[in-house]
Amino acid sequence: MVGKYLPIKMFGRTTSALNRLPNSLFVRFASRRTIDEIKLPLFARALEPESAKKIAFTDYKGDNFTYEEFGKKSAYLAKELKSLVPGQEERIAFLCDRDFSFPTTLGATWWAQHVAIPLSSTHPENMLEYFVKSTSSKLIVTNKKYADRLNKVAKATGAEMLVVDYETLKSEDNPSPSLLDSKNYEDKNALILFTSGTTGMPKGVLLTHSNLLAQVENICDAWEVSNRDSMLHVLPLHHTHGLIHALISPVAVGARCHMLEKFDAVKAWQELLSSKEMRPNVLMAVPTVYVKLIEEYEKSFAKSSTQVSFVRETLKQKMRLILSGSAALPVPVLEKFKVISGHTCLERYGMTEIGMALTNPLHGERKPGFVGGPFETVQLMVADMRTRSDYTVIAVGDAKKMDVKVSKGEKVIGDLLVKGPSVFKEYWGNPDATKKEFTDDGWFITGDTVEYLDGSFKILGRKSIDIIKSGGYKLSALEIETQLLSLPEVKEVAVLGIPDPTWGQKVAAVVAWRGKELTANELRDLAKTRLPAYACPTVLKSLPELPKNHLGKVNKKELAKIFS
Repeated sequence: MVGKYLPIKMFGRTTSALNRLPNSLFVRFASRRTIDEIKLPLFARALEPESAKKIAFTDYKGDNFTYEEFGKKSAYLAKELKSLVPGQEERIAFLCDRDFSFPTTLGATWWAQHVAIPLSSTHPENMLEYFVKSTSSKLIVTNKKYADRLNKVAKATGAEMLVVDYETLKSEDNPSPSLLDSKNYEDKNALILFTSGTTGMPKGVLLTHSNLLAQVENICDAWEVSNRDSMLHVLPLHHTHGLIHALISPVAVGARCHMLEKFDAVKAWQELLSSKEMRPNVLMAVPTVYVKLIEEYEKSFAKSSTQVSFVRETLKQKMRLILSGSAALPVPVLEKFKVISGHTCLERYGMTEIGMALTNPLHGERKPGFVGGPFETVQLMVADMRTRSDYTVIAVGDAKKMDVKVSKGEKVIGDLLVKGPSVFKEYWGNPDATKKEFTDDGWFITGDTVEYLDGSFKILGRKSIDIIKSGGYKLSALEIETQLLSLPEVKEVAVLGIPDPTWGQKVAAVVAWRGKELTANELRDLAKTRLPAYACPTVLKSLPELPKNHLGKVNKKELAKIFS
């Protein structure tokens, strides 16, 4: 049955668009305890009776979807998934639109006690094949829109394929699921998300339900996410930021998610400034989103003092929380958006492997360029790493206290290591990579270099690419980028170290300009007004725009090739 389309006939009809496709009889599900007597811990609160009629999702088409509908449809689809993929903790990959079909399929996969692997339409076919094959996924679930494309993936990988008519599923009435005991879920595998692959082929990060619960509880407690919140969702759903932080966390407490089809600055401003009663009051985004919001603001609002006041007062009064993550938010962008909105973006730090580790305070001072302190259940260590088993502790602690081991006045700078219940279980099918990323005593090695100062952490960058060793100095590429971005001539910049026989590494910059392109000497002269001479770029390349991934991150290892 490899690559077969399995229309769900019991949903009422097989659409004409599917009639031309290969068909197979749908195997009906016999009642099993594994479906009917289990409650998903992540969605338990949201599925309580008081949440039933509350809107869970508003999609880009304007359709609303209640928690009751979410529960019924997810549990109903779960029975069909279970009939196709018996057993437990098998992998199910799925590619859905940014509407109710995505959370429904995610919930159904978990109700069926399997492992969810969200895919993205932005990935090329060879990458989709890699994700499905490397996880030994038994089933690919999708809709008519992606059916032809994923049928090729199914044939290449040997996976079954299920094309779901979500419109029919949405319109039909389904019986309420029986939700009882959740204890069976705690240590089961739940989710595989892939790393960005900037250091090689993407690795599948395996998270258990316990990992997800720890991450969700940390987020909701620290940022006071509640069922009174409405989230404007503009992020990719196959990444930890868009999936766990911006979708699963609000759903876990019964909040509402308003999902745009994709990020669009005009539509985002329309939602943020809407007069609707349930307009968003929380925005989680990446630095690129704020750059684009600022650009649209300057085109549409900045020329009118009335509009400027309206935007600022509306956001100041109606938005409860604005967050930025997944990449460093340049201080000039933070300060500009603060002027526009009246909010200081809350910066935080996390990774696919560890969830959220550091956060600026919800209440209290947020230091520009810093990412705050540990979440409640997170343990942190700053160390001088030599090998996995040989390191010197510089500072160690948690949300209550950090114990600094170096002399007073000495800088606390080193490798960041993390422990806690939110840390992932393993890289799927890759025990060697898993072992390599942990110390012998169980600390996850993030690969980031940090500075701890006055109770807050600053990310200096990836040890492999953002720490530049030049002429005896150890420089942070991120700090240099922040200073260069404060120059009005610079629109975008990436700083990296390139090999040099005399200096060890030279400071190189790749720049997208706002107007006239400057020479290396002109840039260096301007940089000297903000940086010491040894930190100013000596090598320059200019591009119309810096290439980025789906989260707005620049792949510096690829960018470095233009200097070779």
